[in-house]
Amino acid sequence: MSASLDLAGRILHEPPPAVVFFPSITHQEPPPAALVFPPTDEDSLATSLPALRIAGVLQTSLELEQVLRLFSAELAPIVPHDGLTFFPPAKGEHLALGQHTCHSVGYCITLYERPMGTLMVYRDRRFTKNEIETLEELLKGLVYPLRNAILYQDAIAAALRDPLTGIGNRAALDLGLEREIRLARRNSIPLSMLVIDVDRFKRVNDTYGHAAGDCVLRTIVHCVTTCTRTTDLVARFGGEELAVLLNSTDAPGAYHLAERIRTTVESTQIRYSNQIIQVTVSIGVSDLQTEDDSHRLFCRADSALYWAKETGRNRVRYGTAAGNSIALDTVLSEPNYVFRSQMDGTTIVN
Repeated sequence: MSASLDLAGRILHEPPPAVVFFPSITHQEPPPAALVFPPTDEDSLATSLPALRIAGVLQTSLELEQVLRLFSAELAPIVPHDGLTFFPPAKGEHLALGQHTCHSVGYCITLYERPMGTLMVYRDRRFTKNEIETLEELLKGLVYPLRNAILYQDAIAAALRDPLTGIGNRAALDLGLEREIRLARRNSIPLSMLVIDVDRFKRVNDTYGHAAGDCVLRTIVHCVTTCTRTTDLVARFGGEELAVLLNSTDAPGAYHLAERIRTTVESTQIRYSNQIIQVTVSIGVSDLQTEDDSHRLFCRADSALYWAKETGRNRVRYGTAAGNSIALDTVLSEPNYVFRSQMDGTTIVN
């Protein structure tokens, strides 16, 4: 009788996934073959005990990288390989383990019509036909633990994401602050923070409506993320308030970036319902000092933002270690920040 595993790892009497044969090739990576789960081929219904055993091992973790490491470790004595790489279905960073050598087998995995990603397995010599058949059999033990890990990863990401703008939320900011401060102290590298507030945002909502306000927020987030690097953390922690964590960035570099964001927003036209809305932002800057924790770093940037608002809006202020708020125009040195891209005035059409 055929069997497969459910979400909790229990054995069910239903067909397991089918695996499509995909031959190894040399010195290039062909388009991976499609793996459609569950199978339509009645000859592929039986699941071997090794595949069920591997599935049981993989069910011990919901971390995607750990699931793939466990699969690689279980696979190695049976089908020797140098490494594997998993590519998620959506655009994003792939996960690579071991070495990427010249021979490969690859599979595009689909479960109940949902793409799960692409798995490539590498080694420095050709895979034999028997090895490929064995690998395809053992992959039946990977697919459901892989599905569970992806769903868990998606749930964690959703819990840390602002649904309106797609950037991090307050929880992501809190986690990022603690992590980045630890890394900065451990590696003796600078860390800076920006706190950004949309000037007179209530007036936008009152004049154009809350849907227009949402459009304005998404546009400003676009301006900020275009100016920053992919390694910078951008989060929304209040209604119209954003924060940016800048690793490996000193105060002059953070101030330069803040000015770049400010001028980009100022020159951006936001079109909504045949109307053009233009807004500005005020920005507070702080950098990590010896005595700082996450609260002090944030509060200095927030206090600097307050003074930027009080002194006329649409400007940048730096919060010093002494608690003062100043403009850095006269004391800027070479900024320790590498801009990801160049950006001029942008028109966003809703």
